[in-house]
Amino acid sequence: MTFLPLLILGLIAAVIAKSIMGVEGGWLATTLLALAGTMVGGGIGLVLSGSGDLPFFSLSSWAFAVLGSVIVLWIYGRVIARR
Repeated sequence: MTFLPLLILGLIAAVIAKSIMGVEGGWLATTLLALAGTMVGGGIGLVLSGSGDLPFFSLSSWAFAVLGSVIVLWIYGRVIARR
C-alpha cells in the first residue's frame, strides 16, 4: 500500500479506535498515536499473514489497523494513568 491510502486507512482506524477506547485527550495527539498504531497493526499483519502488501479494501488490513491503534491507545492510557 502506498503512503496516501495508508494515511487514509490510518485516519479512519484512528477514529474507530478512539471511539472504541473512549480515550480522553486532544484530537491531534490521540489521532497521531492511533496512526502509529496503524503501523503497529501493519507489522502484526505482516507477521501473521506473511505478506507485506495487504490491499486497501481488504477486511484484514482494516482489522489489523484498528487492532494496532487500539493496542497503542491502550498502552498510552496505561502510561498516563500511572502518572
